[in-house]
Amino acid sequence: GEIAIEVKQEFPNILIAGGLPPQNNTYEPDDRPKEQITESFNEQARLLNPYIDFFYFDVWSSIQEFNCGIDAIKEFKKPYLIGIHISEGCNLPSGEKISDLINNFDTSKLLGVTLSCVSPENFQINLNEIKNLSMPFGFKLNGFIKTSPIPKFDKNKKTKNPSELLGVRKDLTPKKMVEFAQKFKDAGATILGGCCEINHHHIQAISNEL
Repeated sequence: GEIAIEVKQEFPNILIAGGLPPQNNTYEPDDRPKEQITESFNEQARLLNPYIDFFYFDVWSSIQEFNCGIDAIKEFKKPYLIGIHISEGCNLPSGEKISDLINNFDTSKLLGVTLSCVSPENFQINLNEIKNLSMPFGFKLNGFIKTSPIPKFDKNKKTKNPSELLGVRKDLTPKKMVEFAQKFKDAGATILGGCCEINHHHIQAISNEL
């Protein structure tokens, strides 16, 4: 909260996002009862609400989660940006498609759609579908070798590092990141960002070059 206030004071034209992460396992649909998922999102949203301009649903994996998230923030009357995760292919981990998601809820306060924590290659595969939604779109690219199938944590190991489990790409340099971002920007993407294993050098390169 204090950081958000300081940023707004120094840069009054910047919008502050309140990120809501998955409430259960990442890269997997939350199979808990929808009332429980909604309550979890609402508890976090209440903490964030005083300090933010909009909510960001980050790395979610099913239509149910997005519906629950929208219900959870209704009382705050703020817009939201959604971050859909697709581990591989063209379906969410729940088996649903991007267009299924958009067609199943009220989009009146929707700022745009991103594919979140996905590889550049995966974003390319899904580019046409997300572009055809006719709304602002973009990406948060990751630098993992793969996010599916999801390896299980070894309870006997001291280190439970996602980078160790999923592998880190060596080829996704800042220069390569800019090449991908340029291609997607040329295709109409207006939300450009990075996720896991993407660092400030990648973001600085995008900022400088694009």
